[in-house]
Amino acid sequence: MDADPTVLGELHGLRRRLPTVSGVVLATVDGLLVASDAPGINAEPIAALAATSFGLALQFAHSAGHGPVQESVIQAAGGLVAIYPAGNTLLAVLAQHGTDTGLLHGEGRALAHRIGVLHDGGREWESTPTAPTSDRCSPRPGRMPMPTSPAGLPMRRPILRPPGRP
Repeated sequence: MDADPTVLGELHGLRRRLPTVSGVVLATVDGLLVASDAPGINAEPIAALAATSFGLALQFAHSAGHGPVQESVIQAAGGLVAIYPAGNTLLAVLAQHGTDTGLLHGEGRALAHRIGVLHDGGREWESTPTAPTSDRCSPRPGRMPMPTSPAGLPMRRPILRPPGRP
């Protein structure tokens, strides 16, 4: 992994400022590892899972009409993983149980912004998710096409039951 030394310095700086942060991983939205400061942690699966998790968060937020995702958080018994959009990349922060989440989010969002600007050549990051198009949900041959909402998202068809059946 040949990461930009400035980006690596930023990742290490977060771990220095927040001692309960055990690792920081920068990934592409496709799940490829860009850079990491995560001693003792295999960062490649973290990068792939961060992209998957954040993609689901985008879909949930869009479907619920809640707007752009600021972060996706997975809280577990032993700690948490927070994923932030950082330009065309994702910043995954692994923290121990007991981490001050308010402080973590403040630092994580600020770092994601700085890395987005650094990594994307000075362009500001956009937090607006791209809505999936209905053509991604192509029907199987011989089946009716899936109805879509005005936003182009697939909608479920009502289940029609014969009279007298619940």
